[in-house]
Amino acid sequence: MDIDFSGKKILIIRLSSLGDVLLTTPVIREISQDFPSARIFFLVQDIYYDAVRFNSRLENVFKYSKKNDNSILLDSLKTMDFDFIFDFQNNRYSRKIAKSLNIPTFSFKKPTFAKFLLVHTKINLLQPIISIPNRYLQSVFPNKILSNPTPEFYNEAETLVKSKSIIKNEIAICPGSQHFTKMYPIEYQIELCKMLVQNGFSVKLLGGKADKFVCNLIKSEVPQVIDKSNDNNLFEIADEIATSEFVICNDSGLLHLATAISNKIIAIFGSTVKDFGFAPNSENVTIFEDNSIKCRPCSHVGKSKCPKKHFNCMLQIQPKQIFNSICEFSRC
Repeated sequence: MDIDFSGKKILIIRLSSLGDVLLTTPVIREISQDFPSARIFFLVQDIYYDAVRFNSRLENVFKYSKKNDNSILLDSLKTMDFDFIFDFQNNRYSRKIAKSLNIPTFSFKKPTFAKFLLVHTKINLLQPIISIPNRYLQSVFPNKILSNPTPEFYNEAETLVKSKSIIKNEIAICPGSQHFTKMYPIEYQIELCKMLVQNGFSVKLLGGKADKFVCNLIKSEVPQVIDKSNDNNLFEIADEIATSEFVICNDSGLLHLATAISNKIIAIFGSTVKDFGFAPNSENVTIFEDNSIKCRPCSHVGKSKCPKKHFNCMLQIQPKQIFNSICEFSRC
């Protein structure tokens, strides 16, 4: 029997990463709608603070540091008298926090063995696909499905960011990725940008500090593109996404930011697969992947290089295919 969380104080723990933090927001929305009197708090790693910083459904957001001592933070959390913890991270850091608070905890049930089997043997126990937001929710409500799986992102005014004042034929490309095998090849991105600008599209490149190198490289080869990469200002990136007609992303954190905001998204999946549950569940998203590549997935998080040395999971997805998909919508 499900617990009634009305009037309860709930601490959600999801420390990292950007996409995973954003994927908790459908659950926050669901709980706040089902239990309007519940008081929801959030603990997140400081570098991902902005992902939920102004979420109006949260009473407070606490910053956790992996580099500094957190004893003052933990002492403060102990005085908050939380009724429940929802540990959507479930790693050694979050478990240590939950243990120190010593209150009833619901922990994210990771399909670790199923992911291992799919990566190493290609035996797939992850069908039917359960999205990560639904896995978070089912850690607390085992038989429940989200009524709306779309993430949310709020700006400094605590306003939900959505597409607005869309500029016709403006395309935002988020070219970077934390892992090589999850990033569409730079030479393909350059080729795609050339196709787009030659056909009248305005192209802007989005990303944070870690994406500046690839953005600068594309800009050097295609001077017509606008490099809007910044120093990890998520709010500026969100505003740029909001005015774009299309957004093109790798399987990265910015894909989930775009899903929260944009109407038309193209996502490119290389070494990872939809079965892991991170693929956006929206009719507004077109996913490019090559299911004929038998070595996919080679990892559930991505790798620094292709283990087979051919990188066909990405190289088989031609820039012309993506360009044609955009043209289908834009009638170019």
